[in-house]
This record gives sequence, structure tokens and C-alpha cells, in this order.
Amino acid sequence: MAQGLGFKRVGQLAGLSTSTMTALIYGKPGRPPTKRIKPSTAEAILAVSWSVDHLADGTRIDAASTHANIAKLTAAGVPRARIAERLGVPTLQIRPDRKHVTARTHRIIAGMAAELDAGTLVTVRRSRHGDQTIAPPAAEKPRRTFAESDEIDRLFNELADVVLERQQPWRAQAACRGQDRPTWLWFTARGDVPTQARARRICTACPVRAECLAYAESKRLRIGMWGGVSIHAHLRQNAPTVECPECGNAFVAQGQQKVCSEECRHARHHRQKMLSHQRAAS
Repeated sequence: MAQGLGFKRVGQLAGLSTSTMTALIYGKPGRPPTKRIKPSTAEAILAVSWSVDHLADGTRIDAASTHANIAKLTAAGVPRARIAERLGVPTLQIRPDRKHVTARTHRIIAGMAAELDAGTLVTVRRSRHGDQTIAPPAAEKPRRTFAESDEIDRLFNELADVVLERQQPWRAQAACRGQDRPTWLWFTARGDVPTQARARRICTACPVRAECLAYAESKRLRIGMWGGVSIHAHLRQNAPTVECPECGNAFVAQGQQKVCSEECRHARHHRQKMLSHQRAAS
């Protein structure tokens, strides 16, 4: 009874009548509570074990496990509105500061969590863009091994080489061709000096270095090693000289730079702002 089971419910689970339980707890009219009972009655009562399933729907119990199951459901993408629908209420009113919930609420949310773990929970997310069915996450596919990924990369590179050689015949003479020379060798991470040195050694003996670098410049590429040099460093060292539209001085433009200095940038911004005011006034 301290765990929420009433004496009548205990009698139902033990297969005893309500009158027998009443006499045991409160006694009969004019008599005190029963002090001696049959061994079969004692065995039936003592055999009753506590379980949430045995509690009445309105019995209040600790809400810690219910909060944990709600957090699991929402993390999996189940909307709180769908949890409220399963409970039969307009909105989910179980706040984190609530310490108790009813046994019915506990059972329903625990059942949804069990369906989620078993992969059978299917719900719907409703919005103005339409209904979206949220199915349980599919089993994770086995990841490809490094050897499989390298083989796929090699096949794609061979196909790309066949297509590109029709447009640039010089690619057939490139030293970077070959199964032991993957494409990523020329697109290394910053600071990977050993890999960059290996790529430069291959490019040193390449007879079409000039054509390779010219191709990268014509396509305005900004990453990778082309013709044995880093295209980013090459463009920075060989940036064209342009004339500043504000002061007329020549300067080397870096990236999207339009003017030569910070003062010219402020002057350009002020001039554009004044022109905008004049157009608005006219």
C-alpha cells in the first residue's frame, strides 16, 4: 500500500474478496481487525509483487523514468505533440520540474520508448508544408573499408581521365597517371609536408607541367597542386597589377580587393553613399 497499491487491488491480485481484505485491515462491525488468517490467505497476499502494471491509472508515482523516456523520444525526432496525442491530451503538460506522474502516463510513455527501441514506432510530424512520417531509424549500413573506397576512387579517376583526354590530349602524357598515384595526393591538407614533397617529386619528371598549370589558371582553380606548384601560392605571387579607382595608384589585388588601401575603401563607400542619397532625392 505504501507503493500505491490499495488493499482492494491487492485482494483482486491475490484472488480474495473485498470483504476478506476489509476484515483484515479494518475489521468487521463491532470487531477489531482480524489477527489470525488461514495459511492459504497469507500465501496469496504475500505472493503479490509490486509492479507499475498493477497500479490504478490515477496512482501518482515518481516521474524520473518518464522524463528520461520523453527525452529519448524527442531526441529521436518524435514530436511532443504526437506524445500528447498518445496520452489523449491537447498538449504535453509534463514539465521537467514535475516530480510525479500518473501510472497511466508512465505506462504509455514507457510503451512508446519500448516501441522506439524495437524499431516499430511510427509517428507523424504535421506542419503547414504537409505531414511527414517519422519511421524508426534504419539499421546502420556497414561502412566501406579503406581498400573499397580507394578502389571506387580509382575507377572514377580512370573514367574521368578517358573523358578529359578527349578535350585535353596532353593529359595522356601526365606523370600523375597510374593506379599507385591517387588524386588526393595533389590535394593534401595544409601542413602535410611529406605528401606534398611526394607529389612534387612526381611532378618534377612530368613533361606537361606548363600545360597543367595553364589549365588550372584558365579554370580559375584555387586549390590543389598543378604543374608542381600550389595554385594558391602561384596566384598570390603572380597576382595582376590593377589601378585603384579612387587614387589611381597601381597595386596588386588580393582576392576580391577593389581598392589599394583602407582610406580608399572608406572614400569609395562615402562616394557610393552620397550617390545613393542623390538618386533618392531626385
